[in-house]
Amino acid sequence: MAEKIYVLDTNIILQNIQNIKNISQDGTNIVVIPETVLIELEDKKRLMDELGFQAREFARFIAEAKVKEVDHAPTCKVVKLYHGFHQIHLITKDKYEADIQTNHLAESNDKRIIEIAEVARDYYKGHKVIF
Repeated sequence: MAEKIYVLDTNIILQNIQNIKNISQDGTNIVVIPETVLIELEDKKRLMDELGFQAREFARFIAEAKVKEVDHAPTCKVVKLYHGFHQIHLITKDKYEADIQTNHLAESNDKRIIEIAEVARDYYKGHKVIF
């Protein structure tokens, strides 16, 4: 198992796709990407600026990854991908505590990402989970 588990927020990916590779440290660490981050990145892909470029780069990165396993845990689903040496785990919860509120969408998304960080802490019990 990996040394550390990193749960990423959208801004880490939007800064530079290279951040995923740096955090992974050639597969020494697992990079967890919450479902909500995927949704936020999908929304940014249509932008014609640096954020849109990074979102599209991420989409290409994930499209090149190979699915190793899909784990249907009791409260979540974990899709385990490999992109070269890099271990990327996509996590989604079956039911979120935070409701999506359209008037506070960013805050709702942040709460859902934090929920995934909590799920990761339980899923990778015994390993250091960093958000």
